[in-house]
Amino acid sequence: MTEFLLLLLLLFLSAFFSGSETALTALSRGRAEALAKEQRRGARALAALKREPQRMLVAILIGNNVVNIGASALATVIATRELGRLGPGLAVGVLTILVLVFGEITPKSIATRYSERISLIVAPIILTFLRLITPLVWLFQGIADLVDKATPVDEQDPIVTESELISMVGFG
Repeated sequence: MTEFLLLLLLLFLSAFFSGSETALTALSRGRAEALAKEQRRGARALAALKREPQRMLVAILIGNNVVNIGASALATVIATRELGRLGPGLAVGVLTILVLVFGEITPKSIATRYSERISLIVAPIILTFLRLITPLVWLFQGIADLVDKATPVDEQDPIVTESELISMVGFG
């Protein structure tokens, strides 16, 4: 029973990290700074995260991968004990569906609709998590930077195209 509850906790954490990623990346840095000026609860942490989006993303991805791998390992152990040789295959199939529906698609869909509200709630938690795992964030960010530098870069597309800029100005 405790293993099952731990598995549910890991699925909840998967949803938390996935939803946090979507909400925090959907909200603009300018909006985060405006919320901080309004002194909204959670806005200072949100603005701090938006000032270092790469570190924020690396921390969230580390958290999400750890909980998803942990859930997979735990589900495999439980299923093998209960079902024998059929267990691992069944665990992978069932957990894949559960993680996709409840750990990825649903939380990301909700976070897209309520990005500001969710960002203000999760930002202090994600910022604390980032600070706790800072050495890991540095390590993985450093590896990513090395790979990035080793990859040849062609002409870079503009961050915002002319038509997108016109659209933004036109629709405010």
